[in-house]
Amino acid sequence: MQASSCKTALLCFFISLFSLLAVTLILVLLHVLPGSAWLLWVLGSTAIASATSLLVGLVLDRKRMEDLREISR
Repeated sequence: MQASSCKTALLCFFISLFSLLAVTLILVLLHVLPGSAWLLWVLGSTAIASATSLLVGLVLDRKRMEDLREISR
């Protein structure tokens, strides 16, 4: 149980770190390349949405597994 919890926490940490790095990269590139701002915004938004979706999916899957364990007891 704790190993699974630790893995989930680490994965959530890395997803959050990835999102933060994506936002930072977008802001830096917007400053350096102002002409392609719309493309960078789309790519960054997609990366952040994907990371958030993955995080929500992991949390919901973990909750579902806990519910299944409760039912099987």
